[in-house]
Amino acid sequence: MNVIGCKTCVQRWHRSSTQPSCPLCRRRWIATPDVSPMEIIKSRRQSFRLRQIRATRRSHSRQPY
Repeated sequence: MNVIGCKTCVQRWHRSSTQPSCPLCRRRWIATPDVSPMEIIKSRRQSFRLRQIRATRRSHSRQPY
């Protein structure tokens, strides 16, 4: 299970309950969640966008005029 957000807050939330659950949907957590910092998500999005742009440019350059 992976959560996006503040690692300190998620860990504090997990430790504060006898039956830890998701702070958004309240589904019970069986294991301690991994937390992905927003910086990681941002860099992955940027990489994905760059790949999309490059693929679009390649497909446009192959089209006959």
